Amino acid sequence: MSPIFNSTQLVADFDRAVAFYTQTLGFGTRLTFPVRGALEPGADVLGLPLPFAKDADRMVGMFHPPGLAAGVELIANRSMQGRDFSAQCVAPNVGMLCLRIPVDDAARYAGEITARGGTLYAPVRTFEIAPYGPVSSFSVRSPEGAIIEFFDAPFENMLTTP
Repeated sequence: MSPIFNSTQLVADFDRAVAFYTQTLGFGTRLTFPVRGALEPGADVLGLPLPFAKDADRMVGMFHPPGLAAGVELIANRSMQGRDFSAQCVAPNVGMLCLRIPVDDAARYAGEITARGGTLYAPVRTFEIAPYGPVSSFSVRSPEGAIIEFFDAPFENMLTTP
């Protein structure tokens, strides 16, 4: 169990994704900006070959949960098309399956999300995880299909407990 430091998600509908993270989850907005007429900050960053990067119309936004500096970066590439594999984002899976974000009280936060119209993907459950003890968690799915898990174990104890 460890929280995210930062993550990037490619999204098809930037405005819908921003509304989910800010209005449904209550995340704060660090920044949003368009990228037009600029090359990426390195070769093939985000999978854009340099010959195409300058003409690619993109939106970028960074959002963070309350009380955390870490967060989620959303990128919409409006100039390129791709295949949607979000339906395959279920266990068992190879690779990263979900983001994990610590919160003060998982049950309370789940209630806040549902009160704002959000839907839980997995309900609040409490598990015994050695050596940390009981850990409550739940998850939601973003409009793009990303699974985001919230847990209420005290993160400081996770760093110091053997």
